[in-house]
Amino acid sequence: NIGAMIDCVFLSPPWGGTFYLQKQFDIRYLCDDGSMNGVELFEAAKQITPNIAYYLPKNTDYRQLRSLCTDKGQKCQITKNALYNKVKAITAYYGSLCEPQHRDVKAKKWTKKQPRRRGGSSGAKNKNDSESQHQ
Repeated sequence: NIGAMIDCVFLSPPWGGTFYLQKQFDIRYLCDDGSMNGVELFEAAKQITPNIAYYLPKNTDYRQLRSLCTDKGQKCQITKNALYNKVKAITAYYGSLCEPQHRDVKAKKWTKKQPRRRGGSSGAKNKNDSESQHQ
């Protein structure tokens, strides 16, 4: 059973073409020519595992993504993916990927905390500090 070996599936299908430029993106028409059905793609992934992350354009219909939850009790959680404070895409999470421990972005900030300096409260660097850092 291949599903027993796989924790989750990440789907990132090609969006392209004129379908991407529509006001509301329809996941039934993926690829440049609309030849790939995103609902069928999701159903194929669900045969492997219920834990699915689906990366799609920012203008994807949220109701359509929630309608993929056909099993009783199945959840869908949608997050916006931003770059430089501008939303570029969304990711819809299904199954156990909806649980907070899998997506706690506040606990995993990408900023590096500066170490506290000993000996003074001014926080100013002296000449020796800056020279030692550049050696």
